[in-house]
Amino acid sequence: MSWAARIVLINAVLLSLPIYFMSLFKAPVSVIKRIDKIRRNFLWRGVDGKRRMMKVSWKQICRSKEKGGARVVNFGIKNKALLAKWIWHN
Repeated sequence: MSWAARIVLINAVLLSLPIYFMSLFKAPVSVIKRIDKIRRNFLWRGVDGKRRMMKVSWKQICRSKEKGGARVVNFGIKNKALLAKWIWHN
């Protein structure tokens, strides 16, 4: 599976699973770190599970394309944005 395909899966599948929980509750830092670890391992190892050398940092991967990143959603920021949405509507 290509690197770009893994990026799409990370944003589509691995983000959609906890999104409902994150829209209602502040996710603990330990949960965010664990989810990021799963996503990071999937990106760098792929489906075959072989270790590969990381080419760029996870912070860089989470940046926008305009800033040289791959637009992987940052869970901590997404969680805050979803919670702020509740405040805005109430």
